[in-house]
This record gives sequence, structure tokens and C-alpha cells, in this order.
Amino acid sequence: MKLGLLTAAFPELGLDEIARWASAAGFETLEIACWPAGAESERRYAGVSHVDVETLDDAGGRAIVEMLASHGMTISALAYSPALWRQLFEIVPDANFGLNFDPSHLVWQFIDYERAIYDFVVSVEHEDRGYESEEQLVKRGFEFAHRTLRPLIA
Repeated sequence: MKLGLLTAAFPELGLDEIARWASAAGFETLEIACWPAGAESERRYAGVSHVDVETLDDAGGRAIVEMLASHGMTISALAYSPALWRQLFEIVPDANFGLNFDPSHLVWQFIDYERAIYDFVVSVEHEDRGYESEEQLVKRGFEFAHRTLRPLIA
């Protein structure tokens, strides 16, 4: 199991800078924000994008994977239910492929989050809005989450 974070929490930083910091802070995987740039919305993190998927080609995708690997990082995937997770693992049978996992989302959906931890290789993610007003607070929040969650992960 790996610990990861969502890059959207760092809207002013580039992906390489986020990967460098996250790796140094002990994280192993990133959920990369790739929402449409400039999207206007009330939704949290609307328009934050660290990868432009409209122009991304195979070479660009490989470059991102290689850059993350140079920092000891991998890309995580996000899906919302065990049925979708099983499909994802069938489509991408790779040890470097995993899920971001936020138990609070599963509780809202009445999904047994404890069973999900044991059934799937996942990376654990947690966000706290109390740490969002500036970059140093975001980093401190993720460092706190890392110290709290790391002892719970095999």
C-alpha cells in the first residue's frame, strides 16, 4: 500500500516540483489533476490542471511517467466503487497501477471501507480544508497526514 496526494492542492506549482517535494516528504504516488484548464465552477479545485489531456500524446505520457519515476513516484488512479476498481485492475494488470483511497467517500456510499483496504492494493489519500490557504499549509497538512497514516500501512 502506498501513500499519495492530489496535485490540485498545489495550483501554483508545476508537476515536477510537486513530485520532488512529495517524494522528499515520503509520499509514493500522485493523483494528477487534469481537469480542463480555466474551467469556471464552484467545484473545489475547478480548472487546476497539471496535465493537459487534450494535447497529451504517448510521448508526453511516457515523459510524465519517467519524470515521476526519477523521483520514485507513480501515478495513481481514482474510481469510486469496488466494481470499477476490479475492472481497472483487469484492464491495467500492472504492479505500478493503484487506487487513491479516501475512506470518507466510501462511508457516504455505504461501502465497507475496511474490506476495501484488504481487497485492493491502494494508496491512501486524505485532504483537509484547514490546510489550504497557502502552499506551506498545504505541505504541512500532507506531512501531518503522512506521519499519521504511514504507521497504519503495511
